[in-house]
Amino acid sequence: MFDEEGNGTVKTQELERLMNFMGINPTKRELLQMAKDVDKDGKGTFNRESFLGLMALVHESAKDQDAVQRAAFKVFDEEAKGYIEWNTLK
Repeated sequence: MFDEEGNGTVKTQELERLMNFMGINPTKRELLQMAKDVDKDGKGTFNRESFLGLMALVHESAKDQDAVQRAAFKVFDEEAKGYIEWNTLK
């Protein structure tokens, strides 16, 4: 589907389409950094191993963002009710 030539590599220009296919929608800046991360040799392609390494980083980043969101929620949920009253946010 993404390995058009059947040689075990995918063109870095297909990275955005591949990420979107997986439900991941990076910004242009993130996408440029991802392309640099997977295309170590600058040939404009990446292989399975590079992509799996990138996915591990994406997963870690998502976990970090989740932790930040939970911490922010706890600031407003002082009584640990599991929800925030609308008036608290005013």
